[in-house]
Amino acid sequence: AYCNTTRIKVTTVLINDSDHEQSWGIWDNTQSSVEHANDNDFSNFSIYFPLKNENDITIGSLGNVSSRSMVLPGIYQVKYTQKQGKIFANVSGGWSLFVDERDEQAYAKMFDLKPVGDYPAGEKPVEVYTDASVNYLEWEIIGPSAAIASGDSSIFTENWYAARISGPVYNTVAAGIVKTKLAYNAQTGTLTGEYGIFYSGKVKWNYLDDNFSELGAGGNKTVNPSEKLVLDESVTLPAQTRYVKLSAYDVHDNPVGDLDTLDLNKTSSISETSAPNLFVEVSRQLEHGTNIGLTFETPEPGNVTVALYSISGGLVMSPEKIWLGSGTSYKSISADNLNAGVYLLKVMARDSSQAFKLVVK
Repeated sequence: AYCNTTRIKVTTVLINDSDHEQSWGIWDNTQSSVEHANDNDFSNFSIYFPLKNENDITIGSLGNVSSRSMVLPGIYQVKYTQKQGKIFANVSGGWSLFVDERDEQAYAKMFDLKPVGDYPAGEKPVEVYTDASVNYLEWEIIGPSAAIASGDSSIFTENWYAARISGPVYNTVAAGIVKTKLAYNAQTGTLTGEYGIFYSGKVKWNYLDDNFSELGAGGNKTVNPSEKLVLDESVTLPAQTRYVKLSAYDVHDNPVGDLDTLDLNKTSSISETSAPNLFVEVSRQLEHGTNIGLTFETPEPGNVTVALYSISGGLVMSPEKIWLGSGTSYKSISADNLNAGVYLLKVMARDSSQAFKLVVK
């Protein structure tokens, strides 16, 4: 049993009851709804998986699927737009997510990834199917082929998890989901990051030198899967700190695994770039407690900054930097703490700045 966690271990057994050897792979197929309370809400549901480049996607005979793009470096997103199609993904890691962006609910499947030649002919480890008339994203995980002798069996194991987080995300590990990578601001002395957590317990961080020897420890934050972890911590780095490692522990203080590691000697190029000449579409009328939905169109990857102000110009929501891939990207910003009224949403990029009036009822 896996107590105090959302983990479910799914083991599928395929038995060959014929009188001769057969070679088969096991196929996990989940049809995930793209509706909220029977309302079509296609823009708020996504499937994510790790991918080295666009060449690792194959389009099936049914045609191309819905909206799809590389939304972060090495991270691919698929959305539903009422179009039939199927894609096959030679993923670069053994995980995939289905995410309800509006309600910040993420569902993960993790599995052992094998070389692409080990899979049934024409198949890839992750596949996505969409239908023009049925409102769901079909989320498929393919197991490797196995030669099964008569009377013998083959086993394919996955671990399923759930966490509170929206996309896009950078990574999924056994401890949780990385939405915003660990970062350190030397001017303010703050450690930041954003994560979805699979286990109830604690999150701690350690300071390491060049040889990964521990220099000190910090943090003892209580976490659980129903709440996302947003780090914004004032820290003092010991001398000779090269790495900061963020790790998760269960309710008995047993280690679950590492969430993220920051190398202080590496400067992210993402923080130094901004997306040019973007087009932004914003949901202008909001009910209290719903999220602000944004659709971006940009010709090349980069950052934009989003901030929310009162109609009189006072800052309501701190500026948030968002990484955008080229093409179409989607973002959902929580509006849970907004009272009814009129607000100004400002979106800033390298070559442009746009403002939108929002009405919260």
